[in-house]
Amino acid sequence: MRTGSAVDASIDRYLTSFERGALPEEVCGPRVKGLSERARALRDRREELAAEQAEASIVAPAPEELAGLRAEVEAAMAAGSPAQVKALLHALVHEVRVDDDKTVQPVFKLPAGTGTTAMEAVRAPSRLVGLAGIEPATSALSGLCRETR
Repeated sequence: MRTGSAVDASIDRYLTSFERGALPEEVCGPRVKGLSERARALRDRREELAAEQAEASIVAPAPEELAGLRAEVEAAMAAGSPAQVKALLHALVHEVRVDDDKTVQPVFKLPAGTGTTAMEAVRAPSRLVGLAGIEPATSALSGLCRETR
């Protein structure tokens, strides 16, 4: 997707070519019109996003809230079932950035609002995968191995 400045630069190139006589109006006109509409739409969207950002009241959690959340996460990691720990991490980790083979940076998201504990904001997954997973059980393969000998 082109940014507004890239679209404006394209319009300038078309107009310069038209002014030099390199492009006839019937070729240049529709393309410049389309680019102008795209630039206008991008500017409008940028204004919408700026207004939404100005209206958003994102407040960083207080140190006390972070300490409470940290304590809840530590307790859940120490005493929770594997399913609860997985659900908790799934709820709190937004993305994992791998910079190189030695640098991995998790990006966390925090539950919104006050009065909601980390464990209340997280529920265990409803379906668990069996121990066999996707692959067939080993006993099914052992018969095949004997037959091929």
